[in-house]
Order: sequence, then C-alpha cells, then structure tokens
Amino acid sequence: MSRDAIEVLKDEVWKASVFASRPLTTVRERFVDAVFDAIGTEIYEERWDLLVILDACRADVARSVVDDYDVLETFDTAFTKSSSSREFLATNFRDRHAEEMARTAYVTGNPFSNDYLDASEFALLDEVWRYGWDADRGTVPPDAVTDATIRACREGEYDRTVAHYMQPHFPSLTDPDLGSAVDPETNVWIDSVWDRLEAGEVSHERVWTAYEDNLRHVLDSVETLLRNVDAEIAVVTADHGNGFGEHGIYGHPRLRTRRTLREVPWITTTAADTGEYEPESTGSDETVTDDAVKERLRDLGYR
Repeated sequence: MSRDAIEVLKDEVWKASVFASRPLTTVRERFVDAVFDAIGTEIYEERWDLLVILDACRADVARSVVDDYDVLETFDTAFTKSSSSREFLATNFRDRHAEEMARTAYVTGNPFSNDYLDASEFALLDEVWRYGWDADRGTVPPDAVTDATIRACREGEYDRTVAHYMQPHFPSLTDPDLGSAVDPETNVWIDSVWDRLEAGEVSHERVWTAYEDNLRHVLDSVETLLRNVDAEIAVVTADHGNGFGEHGIYGHPRLRTRRTLREVPWITTTAADTGEYEPESTGSDETVTDDAVKERLRDLGYR
C-alpha cells in the first residue's frame, strides 16, 4: 500500500474512531482496532539500525521541542498498533520476526519486558529496570538506558539495536509530587497523576509542563546516545502516545484508537560514535521477584 493510500485510510480510521473513548466493545470499534493492527507501523518492516523508543510520547509535543536538538534531523509521524506498552510489545515482537529478533539487542527500562519478551529470542535482552531502577523516583532514569545501550553497541555486534526509555512517561523527574507512588507500608498503588488531573486536583498546565520536561530530559540523554554509537539509520519513535483529557482519555489506556494515543513521532537521523562519553560500568545478575516487578509497575502508574 502506498504512503498516500495509507494516509487516506488513516484519516478515515480517525473519523471512524468516534466511539473509541471507551474500551472496544462494539463491532465498529473492533474493526477500527483491526485496521490499526493491519496498517500500523510494524517496526521490523521499517529500515533502521538503531531504534529509540520513547515511552508514551505524543507526536505534537515531540514536534514542539525537536528543533532544540541538532542530532534529530528529519521529523515525521507514524501511527502505532498500540495504545499501551503491553500492546506494543505483543504486536511487534512476534514469531514471524524470529530471525530479526535473534540478531537484535534490546535494551529496555520498561518492566513489561518481564511478561512479553523472552531473552532466548534476542541476541541480547538487557532489562535495565532490573538493576537501574531509581527507587526514589519510581522509574528508570534515561541515562541508565543510554549507558547500557552504549555498552551493548561497543561490546557486541548486532544487526539492530533497540533502546526503550521510560520517559516522557510519568513519574515526573522534575515535579515528583505529580507522579505515581506506592505506599511503602501497604504496597498499594496511590496518587495517579491522571486521576488527579481528571479530578481537577492539579492543573493541566502543571502536568503538561512536567510531561514536556520529562521529554526534554530523555532527549538530552538520547543526544548523548546518538553521539556514542554507530548507526547508519537511527529512528526515534514511541510505543504509543498519551491523553490529556481529549475525548475523556487520561494517560494511555489499553485498546483505544484515538489519535493522541496512536500518532507518534518518527524522527530519522544517523549516529556516530565519537568516543567522547564513557558509560558507567554497571549491570547486574540481580534476581527480581514477581512482587518487585509489580511494585515497579505500580510506581509507573499501573494498578
């Protein structure tokens, strides 16, 4: 299908998704999601040597800041098969891509890899969240993913490398009072920024600013990455977008088809290792329990 034809179909899908502010329950909604699954960007069908995945990154916010980064060259958008990380992993890493996955290094700060990725299927699966988790912030800081990706690229030979960052997904790095949290005594998930925004307990401006700050923090780190690895084609994209109340959607619920959740940046550039940065020597064989995985997902705002 040509790009023009896909654009026309995409516009029709947006129009058809008028009911998609709710979970997929109607035949029409299921049809819309099936169309996205059929024509949404499938990462292994695209050309890239290095794929940088930003978590929950809106295309419009990325467009507003991209000019501040010299290493980010050609800005475009794509639309994803998913409105959540779980769907993204499930729809992009399938049996039919086994050969490509076996030659791929996947470096991730996202704990959902525990449920959806199998280390035996990749040339390297580096789950940074297992050892690079910042308990005070309740997330994996971007530099931990950058360091691990640089180490992987310098120490191994892979056909493709994926770096999956957690930002701009909340918790906020600059305004931590907004972010998700876990009560350390009860281990109960509390204080969702999206619930608070919907309830009017925090302002749209404050949350938007914190979200943009998170994006800038991760792009600062991505800039370091792109200057310290080699990649003829590097792409910066996202697993899904994020709602700020449009059509009643806050955050990024699963199985939704609204544009704010499905349209993501697709920034094409190159990367060259200048050797100017030496990552911290870290890594771990730490065994993380199921309860610890659940706690880290709660920190990120998942019940």
